[in-house]
Amino acid sequence: MGQKTNSNIFRLGVKNTEWVSKYQEINPEESTFLVNNDLEIRNYINRIFEINGLIINSCKIRYNKTNINIYVTYYVLEQFNINLNNNNSKNLINFLNSLAISLNIFVKNNYNTSIKLKTKNLNKKLVKQGKNNTFRNLIKKLRKFSKNIIFKDLINILLITVTQTNSSRLLSEFIAIQMKKNKKHNFFLSFLKKVLTEFLNVNFSKIKGIKIVINGRFNGAPRSRKKIIQLGSIPLQSFNSKISYNQSISYTNNGTFGINVWVCEK
Repeated sequence: MGQKTNSNIFRLGVKNTEWVSKYQEINPEESTFLVNNDLEIRNYINRIFEINGLIINSCKIRYNKTNINIYVTYYVLEQFNINLNNNNSKNLINFLNSLAISLNIFVKNNYNTSIKLKTKNLNKKLVKQGKNNTFRNLIKKLRKFSKNIIFKDLINILLITVTQTNSSRLLSEFIAIQMKKNKKHNFFLSFLKKVLTEFLNVNFSKIKGIKIVINGRFNGAPRSRKKIIQLGSIPLQSFNSKISYNQSISYTNNGTFGINVWVCEK
């Protein structure tokens, strides 16, 4: 009798996914050291960005003999105090500079190497998309939701999701934040599904389908439930498909929510 294979491995995009960390070890002991180093740096960056209202879209780390190169793309939430206006952009620059300095101090004290940090702000790309006529017509269809606090952030993040590659992390982290702050979970998820449906049908979309699975106690219910949002096509048995996958956890007063996001790209 043959062994059964977990079908989830077919939907993780293993074949066409780029490694987020690259290094060359000399012996097994050094490999363990580099893995631990990588985890500590990522945990530190994730925590600092989360406190300051920034969502990381991707974080790539490249190691060589002399230094560590880190490439981070991020999105700034409108709900937080950090804004991208000309008057307040210095606050963001100062924050990134202080992050680079603190990372260098941490790495030199523990690993005797230096860090080179490069960042990319995804908010700046949204200005160009705002001039697109198709995007304007899409916003007109959704204007009845414009009074909602998260409307602008949701539109911006979904726009990045359908136009950028490997953007499942950005969407899953945003959902995790909203599940923690918003008590009306069912309203948020229905709102998310309506906006996603509109975005998948536009001509500038680069994704075939999207699947979101959330487990937790919705609206403070006594029992945990599972909710699935699936739009478009998600292949079940294909290694050649380009799928971006991410898993996030939201810690709330009613327990934790597990969020899984699959984005199938064209």
